[in-house]
Amino acid sequence: MDGIEKSFLADGRRPIYSPLLIALSAQPSVLARKTLALASIITGKLAGVVPKRGVLIVGPSQQRITVNLSHEILVLEKAIREVKRMIDADKEALFRLNNHCSECTFSGSCRKKAVEIDHLSLLNGISEKELKKLNGKGIFSVTQLSYTFRPRRSRRIVPTVKNNYALRALAIREKKTYIVERPKLSTFSTLIFLDIEGLPDRDFVYLIALCI
Repeated sequence: MDGIEKSFLADGRRPIYSPLLIALSAQPSVLARKTLALASIITGKLAGVVPKRGVLIVGPSQQRITVNLSHEILVLEKAIREVKRMIDADKEALFRLNNHCSECTFSGSCRKKAVEIDHLSLLNGISEKELKKLNGKGIFSVTQLSYTFRPRRSRRIVPTVKNNYALRALAIREKKTYIVERPKLSTFSTLIFLDIEGLPDRDFVYLIALCI
Protein backbone atom coordinates (compact mmCIF):
# COMPACT_ATOMS: atom_id res chain seq x y z
CA MET A 1 0.00 0.00 0.00
CA ASP A 2 1.37 3.38 -1.05
CA GLY A 3 -1.15 5.73 0.54
CA ILE A 4 -4.57 6.32 2.13
CA GLU A 5 -7.38 8.57 0.98
CA LYS A 6 -9.77 10.04 3.50
CA SER A 7 -13.46 10.50 2.69
CA PHE A 8 -16.75 10.48 4.59
CA LEU A 9 -19.77 8.21 4.72
CA ALA A 10 -23.24 9.35 3.62
CA ASP A 11 -23.93 10.93 7.02
CA GLY A 12 -20.89 13.18 6.52
CA ARG A 13 -19.62 12.48 10.03
CA ARG A 14 -17.76 9.17 10.06
CA PRO A 15 -14.54 9.18 8.05
CA ILE A 16 -13.54 6.26 5.86
CA TYR A 17 -9.97 5.61 4.80
CA SER A 18 -9.48 3.94 1.40
CA PRO A 19 -6.15 2.33 0.48
CA LEU A 20 -4.18 3.60 -2.52
CA LEU A 21 -1.69 1.59 -4.55
CA ILE A 22 0.63 2.60 -7.41
CA ALA A 23 1.05 -0.15 -10.04
CA LEU A 24 3.34 -0.29 -13.11
CA SER A 25 0.89 -2.25 -15.24
CA ALA A 26 -1.69 -0.40 -17.32
CA GLN A 27 -4.52 -2.66 -16.07
CA PRO A 28 -5.39 -3.72 -12.50
CA SER A 29 -3.78 -7.10 -11.80
CA VAL A 30 -5.15 -9.83 -9.50
CA LEU A 31 -2.23 -9.26 -7.12
CA ALA A 32 -2.90 -5.51 -6.99
CA ARG A 33 -6.58 -6.09 -6.19
CA LYS A 34 -5.72 -8.57 -3.42
CA THR A 35 -3.11 -6.20 -2.01
CA LEU A 36 -5.71 -3.42 -1.87
CA ALA A 37 -8.24 -5.79 -0.27
CA LEU A 38 -5.77 -6.82 2.44
CA ALA A 39 -4.94 -3.14 3.05
CA SER A 40 -8.68 -2.43 3.37
CA ILE A 41 -9.08 -5.14 6.01
CA ILE A 42 -6.11 -3.84 8.01
CA THR A 43 -7.32 -0.25 7.69
CA GLY A 44 -10.79 -1.29 8.81
CA LYS A 45 -9.36 -2.95 11.93
CA LEU A 46 -7.65 0.31 12.85
CA ALA A 47 -10.34 2.80 11.82
CA GLY A 48 -13.47 0.77 12.60
CA VAL A 49 -14.88 0.79 9.05
CA VAL A 50 -13.67 -1.54 6.29
CA PRO A 51 -13.56 0.39 2.99
CA LYS A 52 -15.13 -1.56 0.12
CA ARG A 53 -13.27 0.42 -2.54
CA GLY A 54 -9.63 1.14 -3.21
CA VAL A 55 -7.70 3.37 -5.58
CA LEU A 56 -5.14 2.22 -8.15
CA ILE A 57 -2.72 4.54 -9.94
CA VAL A 58 -1.73 2.52 -13.02
CA GLY A 59 0.70 2.77 -15.94
CA PRO A 60 3.04 5.50 -17.10
CA SER A 61 0.08 7.86 -17.49
CA GLN A 62 -0.73 7.42 -13.80
CA GLN A 63 -4.38 6.83 -14.55
CA ARG A 64 -6.60 6.74 -11.49
CA ILE A 65 -8.94 3.72 -11.18
CA THR A 66 -11.42 3.09 -8.39
CA VAL A 67 -11.69 -0.65 -7.68
CA ASN A 68 -14.59 -2.43 -5.98
CA LEU A 69 -12.99 -4.81 -3.47
CA SER A 70 -16.09 -6.47 -1.98
CA HIS A 71 -15.41 -9.92 -3.47
CA GLU A 72 -11.68 -9.89 -2.69
CA ILE A 73 -12.36 -8.80 0.90
CA LEU A 74 -14.79 -11.70 1.44
CA VAL A 75 -12.27 -14.22 0.06
CA LEU A 76 -9.40 -12.84 2.18
CA GLU A 77 -11.45 -12.65 5.37
CA LYS A 78 -12.38 -16.33 4.93
CA ALA A 79 -8.71 -17.22 4.40
CA ILE A 80 -7.67 -15.20 7.47
CA ARG A 81 -10.25 -17.00 9.63
CA GLU A 82 -8.96 -20.36 8.40
CA VAL A 83 -5.33 -19.43 9.13
CA LYS A 84 -6.35 -18.22 12.60
CA ARG A 85 -8.18 -21.51 13.20
CA MET A 86 -5.07 -23.47 12.21
CA ILE A 87 -2.87 -21.37 14.51
CA ASP A 88 -5.30 -21.84 17.40
CA ALA A 89 -5.38 -25.59 16.71
CA ASP A 90 -1.58 -25.70 16.91
CA LYS A 91 -1.68 -23.86 20.22
CA GLU A 92 -4.22 -26.35 21.59
CA ALA A 93 -2.01 -29.22 20.43
CA LEU A 94 0.95 -27.74 22.31
CA PHE A 95 -1.11 -27.21 25.48
CA ARG A 96 -0.85 -29.94 28.10
CA LEU A 97 -0.57 -30.47 31.83
CA ASN A 98 2.71 -31.92 33.10
CA ASN A 99 4.55 -32.86 36.28
CA HIS A 100 5.80 -29.29 36.78
CA CYS A 101 2.33 -27.71 36.91
CA SER A 102 2.29 -27.84 40.72
CA GLU A 103 5.27 -25.45 40.80
CA CYS A 104 3.71 -22.90 38.42
CA THR A 105 1.60 -19.93 39.51
CA PHE A 106 -0.72 -20.50 36.54
CA SER A 107 -1.47 -24.13 37.40
CA GLY A 108 -5.03 -23.31 38.50
CA SER A 109 -6.00 -21.55 35.26
CA CYS A 110 -4.31 -24.22 33.13
CA ARG A 111 -6.12 -27.03 34.91
CA LYS A 112 -9.41 -25.16 34.54
CA LYS A 113 -8.78 -24.87 30.80
CA ALA A 114 -7.84 -28.57 30.61
CA VAL A 115 -11.12 -29.51 32.30
CA GLU A 116 -13.10 -27.23 29.95
CA ILE A 117 -11.64 -28.80 26.81
CA ASP A 118 -11.47 -32.29 28.39
CA HIS A 119 -7.76 -32.53 27.54
CA LEU A 120 -6.02 -35.89 27.51
CA SER A 121 -3.27 -34.65 29.84
CA LEU A 122 -5.83 -34.85 32.67
CA LEU A 123 -4.83 -38.53 32.72
CA ASN A 124 -1.82 -38.41 35.02
CA GLY A 125 1.30 -40.04 33.66
CA ILE A 126 0.36 -39.98 29.99
CA SER A 127 3.49 -39.26 27.93
CA GLU A 128 4.05 -36.82 25.09
CA LYS A 129 4.60 -39.78 22.76
CA GLU A 130 1.26 -41.33 23.74
CA LEU A 131 -0.51 -37.97 23.29
CA LYS A 132 0.87 -37.57 19.77
CA LYS A 133 -0.10 -41.15 18.96
CA LEU A 134 -3.69 -40.57 20.11
CA ASN A 135 -3.90 -37.18 18.36
CA GLY A 136 -2.76 -38.88 15.16
CA LYS A 137 -5.81 -41.15 15.46
CA GLY A 138 -8.12 -38.15 15.89
CA ILE A 139 -8.49 -38.56 19.67
CA PHE A 140 -8.09 -35.26 21.53
CA SER A 141 -10.26 -35.59 24.65
CA VAL A 142 -10.74 -37.95 27.59
CA THR A 143 -14.33 -38.60 26.51
CA GLN A 144 -13.25 -39.60 23.00
CA LEU A 145 -10.62 -41.95 24.43
CA SER A 146 -13.14 -43.58 26.78
CA TYR A 147 -15.14 -44.95 23.84
CA THR A 148 -12.10 -46.81 22.52
CA PHE A 149 -11.89 -49.20 25.48
CA ARG A 150 -12.69 -52.81 24.66
CA PRO A 151 -12.53 -55.47 27.43
CA ARG A 152 -10.51 -58.59 26.71
CA ARG A 153 -12.71 -61.58 25.91
CA SER A 154 -9.97 -64.18 25.94
CA ARG A 155 -9.79 -66.40 29.04
CA ARG A 156 -6.09 -66.88 28.66
CA ILE A 157 -3.88 -65.28 31.29
CA VAL A 158 -2.39 -62.14 29.76
CA PRO A 159 -0.02 -59.59 31.30
CA THR A 160 -1.82 -56.69 32.93
CA VAL A 161 -1.46 -53.41 31.03
CA LYS A 162 0.44 -50.97 33.23
CA ASN A 163 -1.40 -47.86 32.06
CA ASN A 164 -4.67 -48.61 30.34
CA TYR A 165 -5.57 -45.00 29.52
CA ALA A 166 -8.75 -45.96 27.68
CA LEU A 167 -10.06 -47.76 30.79
CA ARG A 168 -9.07 -44.84 33.00
CA ALA A 169 -10.90 -42.48 30.64
CA LEU A 170 -13.98 -44.74 30.80
CA ALA A 171 -13.86 -44.69 34.61
CA ILE A 172 -13.77 -40.88 34.56
CA ARG A 173 -16.65 -40.60 32.08
CA GLU A 174 -18.89 -43.05 33.94
CA LYS A 175 -17.65 -42.02 37.40
CA LYS A 176 -17.05 -45.65 38.36
CA THR A 177 -14.16 -47.70 39.68
CA TYR A 178 -13.11 -50.63 37.50
CA ILE A 179 -10.96 -53.60 38.52
CA VAL A 180 -8.81 -55.01 35.73
CA GLU A 181 -8.54 -58.43 37.38
CA ARG A 182 -9.54 -60.07 40.63
CA PRO A 183 -6.91 -59.57 43.32
CA LYS A 184 -5.15 -62.72 44.47
CA LEU A 185 -4.53 -62.69 48.22
CA SER A 186 -2.26 -65.26 49.84
CA THR A 187 -3.07 -66.47 53.35
CA PHE A 188 -0.53 -67.85 55.84
CA SER A 189 -0.77 -69.46 59.26
CA THR A 190 1.11 -66.55 60.81
CA LEU A 191 -0.57 -63.15 60.54
CA ILE A 192 1.11 -59.82 61.29
CA PHE A 193 -0.87 -56.66 61.99
CA LEU A 194 0.79 -53.24 61.97
CA ASP A 195 -0.99 -50.25 63.53
CA ILE A 196 0.34 -46.68 63.26
CA GLU A 197 -1.60 -43.84 64.88
CA GLY A 198 -0.81 -40.16 64.92
CA LEU A 199 -1.72 -36.59 63.96
CA PRO A 200 -0.91 -36.07 60.26
CA ASP A 201 -1.50 -32.31 60.37
CA ARG A 202 1.20 -32.04 63.06
CA ASP A 203 3.47 -34.63 61.48
CA PHE A 204 3.41 -36.52 64.82
CA VAL A 205 3.08 -40.26 65.43
CA TYR A 206 2.25 -41.25 69.03
CA LEU A 207 1.75 -45.01 68.66
CA ILE A 208 3.27 -47.82 66.61
CA ALA A 209 2.04 -51.34 67.40
CA LEU A 210 2.89 -54.70 65.93
CA CYS A 211 0.78 -57.79 66.67
CA ILE A 212 1.89 -61.29 65.60
